[in-house]
Amino acid sequence: MTGRDSTGRDATGRDSTGRDATRRDSTDPGDDGPVRAWIDRSSSDPLYVQVRRFVERGLRTGRFPPQRRLPSSRELAQALGVSRNTINAAYLELVALGLLVSRPRSGLYPAGASRRDPDERWPGGGLSGGRAGAARDGAAHGGAAYDGAAHGGADHGGTGHGGSVRPGTGRGDVVRPASAPDWADHVIAVDDPWPERPTIEPDYTDFPYPFLPGQVELRSFPARTWLRASTQAFDGPHRAFSLRDSVARDDPLLVDEICSTILPAKGIAATPDEVLVTNGSQQALSLLAATLLDPGRTVAVENPGYVDAARIFRRAGARLLPCPVDAHGVVIDDVADVDVAYVTPSHHHPTNVTLSPARRERLLAQAVARDFVVVEDDFDSEVRYRGSPTPAIKARDVDGRVVYLGTFSKFLAPGLRLGFLVADAALVRELRDRRYHQTKHPSGHLQRTLGLFVASGDYHRQLMRHRLDLRRKWETLGAALDAHVPWPVGEHPTGGLSYWLTGPEGFDGTVAARLARRHGVLVSPGAAYHLTPDPPRTSLRVGFNAIPQARIVPGVVRLAEAIGEATA
Repeated sequence: MTGRDSTGRDATGRDSTGRDATRRDSTDPGDDGPVRAWIDRSSSDPLYVQVRRFVERGLRTGRFPPQRRLPSSRELAQALGVSRNTINAAYLELVALGLLVSRPRSGLYPAGASRRDPDERWPGGGLSGGRAGAARDGAAHGGAAYDGAAHGGADHGGTGHGGSVRPGTGRGDVVRPASAPDWADHVIAVDDPWPERPTIEPDYTDFPYPFLPGQVELRSFPARTWLRASTQAFDGPHRAFSLRDSVARDDPLLVDEICSTILPAKGIAATPDEVLVTNGSQQALSLLAATLLDPGRTVAVENPGYVDAARIFRRAGARLLPCPVDAHGVVIDDVADVDVAYVTPSHHHPTNVTLSPARRERLLAQAVARDFVVVEDDFDSEVRYRGSPTPAIKARDVDGRVVYLGTFSKFLAPGLRLGFLVADAALVRELRDRRYHQTKHPSGHLQRTLGLFVASGDYHRQLMRHRLDLRRKWETLGAALDAHVPWPVGEHPTGGLSYWLTGPEGFDGTVAARLARRHGVLVSPGAAYHLTPDPPRTSLRVGFNAIPQARIVPGVVRLAEAIGEATA
């Protein structure tokens, strides 16, 4: 009779069932415990980061042995209880890091050096933004390891990347040469007085309750009609503009649609030479900052407000003048020595209040009297649920001192990065010249696709459908907040993509946002939108653009639990 060791295996390595015990399925629990224990939905780390760490550990411990194909995305997704998109994101990053290799028609395999601890690849290097060791392995069990891709950015078109470059955090290198530069000695340091940022997650769809205003519910994108316009943009007379450089002018079809269809709905009359197409509103702000600002000039900004705009102005050397916001919008009265005033009058970012007609007239009068420029960011103006839309400030501009910013990205999809500005033709010429030295021009194919999309009527049909969907979400969220939040929510916003909740003294919105995350709820702390030291922390921003309507009520129930825990 063959003897068995303490593991129950015989001398041949077979267990009591006769199965080869040395060949364990890589999704079996194994020595590391239950596979699903590696996914902690209460952790602050994104799911794809946790999956990546799980695979890294498996490469080191032998769960995923050399020359053995890794589980397919479907197999590992089922084993870990996450989506295939999450697995694919983790696998792609591991391939980029050189830890996995892809074999055609075969799958993914461990790379030759994959059994090394990835944090030993170079001194100070790691897979978690430069923080290694226990923080990496502990994060899957509730730790707080940092991952650069999951932090930074803002939900008003933010990039999701923040902070400064540190040595040893490059990705994709197997060995860091001793002669490699210390980038801390080369990179110009940026003083950022606003370390707290609004919530943005690259994998927000893996959270069941993403109350984020700056993202979209992906299934709402009009893929069929957009694909039709995209295909048409490569056909016949459209192909030339889609494929060639066009520096001197933007797509005439798109510009014509902006002038004849988009702007008249906002009360604005403009000619093609007064329009510049941009890669979203942030490029427009960057161009304006580079053109209008330098050290010593002053920008009046809303407080709370769009922090990314403030960062852009500050990095141009400008001094910021934070102006308070009340129920009638921003208060910019009797300002002296202001060069630019930046406002979001349609739906203030982030509180959603609308700038009153009287204050609009007052702002224009001051701009003329004190000779400053008004930058009007028409944030969320397409979305209004109660009352009539207010014409843009630019519609009342007879002197050409208002620069109007519009975007298609916020309504269609942030990833499209397409917007436009309207300004005096002389300023547009200067901005076009500066844009040439940044990106030359936005994608010709995207411009022509969007021009065809608008000209066909598909844009406006999609806008109407989207408004109906958003109205239902707005009503559902408002009723749920009234029912479950432990204080009076107050008057509901007339439009926009979010609710601004302000709690009683003792409530900490930053703590509530952190606690809500553990329940799968993503909201933004109100303090992240303030531009002054020691900001009030009693607010939360709760968006409804990205979350499916059926999840709003259960999400608010969980949010209310977190609010209760965060209220002293």
